Amino acid sequence: MPSFSKAIAFLTAFAVTSSITTITTVDAACECIGLKPALSKFFSDKGWSPDLGSYCLAWDALASDHNDLACAKGGSSYGAAWCTEAWCYVDADNTCADAIDTVAFADTSMGDTLQFATGACGIDTCGECLPIMEGDDAVIGVRLWHTGSEATDEYVAAVDEVFTPYYSSQPGFISYTGVVTQDPDVVMFISVFDTEANSAAAYDTAKDIHDKELHGDPDDEILMNYFGKITWTGVSSDADEDCVKSSDFGDYFSARMFYTAGNDRPQEAGAVADNYKAWTAVKSFDSYTSSTGMGEFDDESFFFETFDDEDDSVDANELALQNTNLDPTTSLIYNVQGQVVFDSTCRDHDDKATDDGTCETIADIIRSNPRLSHFEDLYEAATNAEGYYVDTDTWTLFAPTDEAIKNSGLVIDDVTAYAAIRLLMFHEVKGQALTASDLICDAGENLIEMGSGQATRTICSKDSPIGQKGGGNASPALFMGDEIVACNGVIHIIDEVLLPPSTVSWYSGLSLD
Repeated sequence: MPSFSKAIAFLTAFAVTSSITTITTVDAACECIGLKPALSKFFSDKGWSPDLGSYCLAWDALASDHNDLACAKGGSSYGAAWCTEAWCYVDADNTCADAIDTVAFADTSMGDTLQFATGACGIDTCGECLPIMEGDDAVIGVRLWHTGSEATDEYVAAVDEVFTPYYSSQPGFISYTGVVTQDPDVVMFISVFDTEANSAAAYDTAKDIHDKELHGDPDDEILMNYFGKITWTGVSSDADEDCVKSSDFGDYFSARMFYTAGNDRPQEAGAVADNYKAWTAVKSFDSYTSSTGMGEFDDESFFFETFDDEDDSVDANELALQNTNLDPTTSLIYNVQGQVVFDSTCRDHDDKATDDGTCETIADIIRSNPRLSHFEDLYEAATNAEGYYVDTDTWTLFAPTDEAIKNSGLVIDDVTAYAAIRLLMFHEVKGQALTASDLICDAGENLIEMGSGQATRTICSKDSPIGQKGGGNASPALFMGDEIVACNGVIHIIDEVLLPPSTVSWYSGLSLD
């Protein structure tokens, strides 16, 4: 069973006893420079954002002439790995292993004081106990958003790309998690910090980042905001009772926010609520967390539990609501049921092992990634079709996003079974796990034979692979972020569907004409 799995997928990964007082995120001497008056004035005088490089963001999230818009769609470096990698400026005396001098400011007054680094933007707490247990006084921020012009999966992915690097570079950061809810237009984001001051400071700047609309949805609207102190966390009976670890994507959760809630948390030391007693008897249970509001939310409380099984999560929520209704002093503000779709704590561990020593397969990742739901439909149609067979245990997969499939005009239900098999295989390389560093840029050597028998071509910029191109593609399908390593191969997410020449026998079965 995943350790607290989704709870911190939701709460986003935490746990340690009160005797554990620190959590390692980034090197204390390898951290972003933050806002400094002299530096802000320097950037402002040059017409740039005064907070440029003060905290972690990816280049493609910056609307700045300093970047020459190279990472924007249509730019010379669009899709390149460095465009989506979070970075910030660090002091010249930093200890970041990857820090380099800034070229842009070499001949300025700031040239000797700044370096550029991505190492300050990493967080590696997978498998560690995190400080969100009773007595750690961790602060949780919970926000419900109604999406606007963007589809929910695209919205959540954009928020993850922009705000996870930002939050993880802030002082006192513990975790940041995204959750899709039972309402297709409502999502929940949860941040966890070590103190109220650090939580409030991070959120204040996050609001400014949001106002710049870097996440691409100018019409989203916040529905509910909450800050509180985590007062208690209980885990499954087969887990370390003093340790909540990382989350697992795809776990199910239910959550409730109340005015003056009382019966939904432990009532006294050494006792547990009826809810918790019941849930620990359920095999799929991961964790249960309570918090009490702070400041303007001091008459409110927030609770959530996580399960590996959706039906168990639904039943747990119903039980919690039944028990709460017995307390006349409690008033329900909102009730959420959903699923965790990203978690900062293990974002760099897509190949992470589960508690039983196994890890995610390519199929697992396709089925759990919110950006690949349409590709999942293709995958299921092909692998369940008569005539599909597997003759290898290792794969490289180029997986187009939902937006890519929609833009292609492909309707999975209209694709013949045989064409579905061939199209899936046209996105697969059999018997090899090819990372970006394995792809060849040299002309004449950059063709890859796909599982269908046709070839695609690796497209590069400045000797770095940026995408693949099929014989039927007018432009390359560009890589979106880093590859995902699975137990049995590698997945590259791409922004277009790979298409063969229209002359191949199975092309007509795609119903694209």
